[in-house]
Amino acid sequence: MRTQPWKMRAAQLDLARQKETLEFIKSFIDFIAANGYNTLALYLEGKIRTATFPYPDPADSYTPAEMQEVVAYAAKKKIDVIPIVSNLGHTEQFLRYPQLAHLAELREGGPGRFSSALMQICPSLDATYDFFESYYSEIAAIFPSSYFHVGCDESWDTGFCSLCRPKVDKAGEHALFTGHLLRTHRFVTAKLKKQMIIWDDLFESYPESLPAIPRDIVMCTWLYDPVFDLPGSHFFNRKREDLFRHYDQLGFSYIIAPRERIVANVTSCTRYAAKHKPLGGLVTSWEGSTGFLYKNYPVFGFAGRLWSGAPPTDENALLKKTVRSVFSSGDPALLDAAGLYAQRRTWPYATRPEYFPAGSPSLIEQERRAETRLLAGVFGRAETASPNDLGRRVLADIRADLAQELVEHDLRAAVPALREAQVSGRTDKEPRAVIAASVKRLRALAKTRARHWKEWRTGIPHDQASGALNRRAEKFETLLKTVRPAGIVYLDLFLPDMYAAPITRISLWDAKKRAWKKIITGSLKPRFEEEACYRIAVPFPGGITPGKIRFEVWAYGGQGICFVEVLTRAGKFVPAAVERADGAVRDAKHLLFEDQRWAWLGETDVYGAFHHRKIATAVHSLTLTLRRA
Repeated sequence: MRTQPWKMRAAQLDLARQKETLEFIKSFIDFIAANGYNTLALYLEGKIRTATFPYPDPADSYTPAEMQEVVAYAAKKKIDVIPIVSNLGHTEQFLRYPQLAHLAELREGGPGRFSSALMQICPSLDATYDFFESYYSEIAAIFPSSYFHVGCDESWDTGFCSLCRPKVDKAGEHALFTGHLLRTHRFVTAKLKKQMIIWDDLFESYPESLPAIPRDIVMCTWLYDPVFDLPGSHFFNRKREDLFRHYDQLGFSYIIAPRERIVANVTSCTRYAAKHKPLGGLVTSWEGSTGFLYKNYPVFGFAGRLWSGAPPTDENALLKKTVRSVFSSGDPALLDAAGLYAQRRTWPYATRPEYFPAGSPSLIEQERRAETRLLAGVFGRAETASPNDLGRRVLADIRADLAQELVEHDLRAAVPALREAQVSGRTDKEPRAVIAASVKRLRALAKTRARHWKEWRTGIPHDQASGALNRRAEKFETLLKTVRPAGIVYLDLFLPDMYAAPITRISLWDAKKRAWKKIITGSLKPRFEEEACYRIAVPFPGGITPGKIRFEVWAYGGQGICFVEVLTRAGKFVPAAVERADGAVRDAKHLLFEDQRWAWLGETDVYGAFHHRKIATAVHSLTLTLRRA
């Protein structure tokens, strides 16, 4: 694949969630300048403290002078620097300070769509615009770029406060969103003399707003599907549409924005955008506080070279050339391994031990584990293969990442085996030994990451990289010390849209105590997007004699259930009969058979639930009696 050079070729640093040293930012500018980029986007939120916003800790923020130093350095490399400062959703870095909490949409208390956290400002308060207009003026004075990015993505809490609710009842949420964009646009263009860029995902929520806003607003389209032909919506039923064709018809300019984690995402985005007339591309990166960016440099380099129209036309050859440049090495094993690493998706870690999948690792997991071991061996032997400092850092970061994934694979096999052995009363020495060894490896890896933090983020406090690994080790140490679970609920589930957000609560009826016991409440999603049918295991403590099981589903989308079984020390229990179904419940009798048919609880239209709160809060429930298998 070959593209003509795009006007904007941008790479992003997320400095809001993780402060980086000026030395690192300058070295990143060196890297992107050498790889075909002409723009650096800095995702900042409230990371720059000014006269208007003096509240951040100096140790965790930047002064205007420091950012001016970055801008000046970038200018020498012919790199434009665009600030990204959200002024609707993702404003938590402003709202967490008591001096600004009164600007929050949820300032009056109560939940928003997904939480009660102060994550979004109120678009009905003049004080909101007084603050941001003053702060934006200070930020614009630092960055001479002709562009100013105002965010506006993932703003879920529009219309919840007492000022906004009447407006929503009268004209709809989209009217509030449109009004916010128009007011922000007037200031950015008329006062700051900048062209406004926004993330465009909220137009999926409010399509009525798109034709109502000025055409000089630049749409920034973030798409993180590894492989796609047409973009899918981020949340609403994964609707597919030719988005850029629509923008062309309306007269908008647009930027494609993949992530930095995998080459396939970059190439899919590039192929799609190249069928149209994009202003350019932006490689995004997010939330790097528990890790480092070096391991993704080959993907960054590949995208910059691709968008600058640099030969060769073959993607694999271009990737290999990029890798060779990063490592300054001709070692064929290293180049092949680094190229393969850049084409692998990020492995989905289980966030808590109780969320580990059930049963033995799948074939996908076993193949990935074997591949990871092979790569770890190649990169281990190539530890000193790179003669330059950047190459050595990239190698060290990749090696640590692979080491952590290998621990995860070992835990994935051991945790379910330990639980089942504990409940069944079998000897559990082997899985316990694997978990104990994994804890030691996590502790050792934490020491490695602490050394990286000290070297790569010199002077920046709060080492979250080693802290995350130590906290993970503590969770598994606790797992080994806790009382054995009384039982496990095994669930065979079905969810074709993992971007929906159903909430599922599962409760067991204790036949002896004649009382319901809640087992779990949460969004029980699969680990992989391709895995519509999946199995999870939920351990539970305390002596329960299972007589019934109840499922309750609400929020944004529904949950499919194929089968359920409960394992306790007294034996295995399976569904005997459907006792009761309330709300939207379909094919409940399918749960009486252990096959791939599913019962469905809840709504299928996420878009409808988003716009009608009674739909989202309605609870759909199913109660089954259980029998001993």
